[in-house]
Amino acid sequence: MRRLLVYMRPYRAYVAVSLVFLLVQSVLQALGPLLTKIAVDRYLQPEPAQGFTWIDPLLPVDPWTGLTRVGLLYIGVLIGTFISEFAQMYLMQYTGQLAMFDLRRQLMAHLQRLDLAFFDRNPVGRLVTRVTTDWASSSPSCSG
Repeated sequence: MRRLLVYMRPYRAYVAVSLVFLLVQSVLQALGPLLTKIAVDRYLQPEPAQGFTWIDPLLPVDPWTGLTRVGLLYIGVLIGTFISEFAQMYLMQYTGQLAMFDLRRQLMAHLQRLDLAFFDRNPVGRLVTRVTTDWASSSPSCSG
C-alpha cells in the first residue's frame, strides 16, 4: 500500500479538498434529523419548557411560516449534501485516475527501456495483459 501511496503524493491538494467535502457532507447529514426534531418540538407538538437552540433566532413564532422555513432549510441541506457528496466522489475518482495514469506511464517507460532480447523471451500478449490488468502484483519477469 505504501508503494501505491507514492503515486497519490502529487495530488495531495485534491485529496485534502475531497476530505473537506467529506466533512461538510457529514455535518449536513447530521443537520437533517436535527431540523426534523426542531420542526416537531417547536411547531407540531410544542412544549412550554422548551430549550433554546442555535437556530431559534432564524425561526418565526408562527407555525406555518416556521414549518415553511424549516422545510426550506431542509431542502437546502439536502441540496448541499448532494453537492458535497458529488464533489467528494468526483475529486476522489479524478485523483485515482491521475494516479493510475502516472503508474501506467511509468510502466510503459520501463518496458521501453528494456533490452530487445527481453521481448524475444516473453510473449507480447502476456506483457500487455500484465501491464493493463495485473499491475498491482509484482512480476519477476518485468524487473528488467
